[in-house]
Amino acid sequence: MRLDEGNMQKLITWEPGNGTRYELTMVKLTIPSQGYVPGTWVVIGPWPGRPRIMFIPPFGGMVSHSTIEDKFGVGPHDASVVALMIAPHVGMKAMTIDNLFEHYPGAPRNEPTVIQVDGT
Repeated sequence: MRLDEGNMQKLITWEPGNGTRYELTMVKLTIPSQGYVPGTWVVIGPWPGRPRIMFIPPFGGMVSHSTIEDKFGVGPHDASVVALMIAPHVGMKAMTIDNLFEHYPGAPRNEPTVIQVDGT
């Protein structure tokens, strides 16, 4: 089954240098489903023992850490990292807590690894 002409699935991994590893799967809807319009992103956070799903409609705005806290059941720091991972892929800005990395002085900063999966 082909999802669309482009890559509509993304696997994102990030080890931001604070001793944690984040992995997300994102799938873009190309047909209406469960009340969501085409272009909506389904974001899956596979934390052990508690996989969570959230939907991000294509209406602009910001990816907020507080929404991610609520949907994924994680704390503000984890939610802020997830917002930073998601935002560039959905065409929005990330709203994070201000002191995201300040308690890890000298931690190396790197960027998330993104694997785009061909929709075929």
